[in-house]
Amino acid sequence: METLRASEQPLASPSQPSAFVLAGWNGDISLLELINSKVLDPTPGSGRPKALSDADKNALVLFVKQGFDTRRMTWRDIRREAGFSHVCDTTIFKALAARVIHSYKELFKYILSAENKIKRLVSRVSSPTHNL
Repeated sequence: METLRASEQPLASPSQPSAFVLAGWNGDISLLELINSKVLDPTPGSGRPKALSDADKNALVLFVKQGFDTRRMTWRDIRREAGFSHVCDTTIFKALAARVIHSYKELFKYILSAENKIKRLVSRVSSPTHNL
């Protein structure tokens, strides 16, 4: 079989196998060896490591659940206070969502006094759209 350099284009021929040889760093490497998964990824789990480990996620959940004030913090405040300044807010959001802790927008509700409760009830009953 003929050896081709990386700059040369192989000729497409249906009678010849698709394996040809490329010039590599340590001699010639065949295309089939390049496609082999052991050559492309020699160690399982190779690549960029996770930003937060399982222990970090557990510590984050404990931090959020420790009190009322931490439950009302923004993602940025949680990240800073818990000591995870090296990750982004989305990573914190995804880590907590994986542990079934979700965010919500807190609604502002007025606390009505007894007098205001009576006024609201009277105005509701006296309105023409109210059906008894």
